[in-house]
Amino acid sequence: MTVTLKSCEECHRLYSSEAGETICRVCMRKRLDGAIAVDAAVDQYGLHDISEIAAVTGLPISRVMAIVKETAALRSQVTEGTICERCHKPAATAGSRLCFECRAELNSELGETTSRMADKMAREADKNAAQPVGSKGMNVAHLTESKRRGTGFKRFNPTPRGKYG
Repeated sequence: MTVTLKSCEECHRLYSSEAGETICRVCMRKRLDGAIAVDAAVDQYGLHDISEIAAVTGLPISRVMAIVKETAALRSQVTEGTICERCHKPAATAGSRLCFECRAELNSELGETTSRMADKMAREADKNAAQPVGSKGMNVAHLTESKRRGTGFKRFNPTPRGKYG
């Protein structure tokens, strides 16, 4: 078993880690205490809402959400109460990260952006079609086609044409 020095992912302090460890023992203890507090709040007080659990335990909502996601038993008990990442209202569904209003807003913005991009691509295609062959901004296929039209079909043939040809 080799022991190496690593930087903790949470507090960025150096610690001597064993194989598979990514955080120091102090942060591991804090995580464990938080998980025990969340589990106790769910068991003792019957809380099922993440904001209520955060208020009782004193942990930030993001940490309570991480603990619930990590623990299978809590995931099944705390189904409601997930909050929107943008506006912190109740989420649309249990596994969703956004509420209905934020989903609708993002979908409309996506539609507007898609239509703007399609219009821009159509304008670029029209502009490229209107340019004469060989002008600046043409793509490789157009340039190759124009070059082939300019050169004759007879090209230099390096094979000897005397005795063998």
